[in-house]
Amino acid sequence: MEKKGIALKNLGRYEEAIYAYDRALEIRPYQYQAWFGKGITLLLKLITNL
Repeated sequence: MEKKGIALKNLGRYEEAIYAYDRALEIRPYQYQAWFGKGITLLLKLITNL
C-alpha cells in the first residue's frame, strides 16, 4: 500500500494517497516510510489548496 500511496501522490491524487498510506499504517504502524510519505502528501495537499 505504501508504493500505491507514492504513485498516487506523484499523480497529484492526494486524498487517495493519504488513504493508501493509512491502510499501509494499519498493517505496519511503525513503518516510518509510510508516515513520512503521508506527511509529505499532507503538506503537498495544503500547499496546492492555498
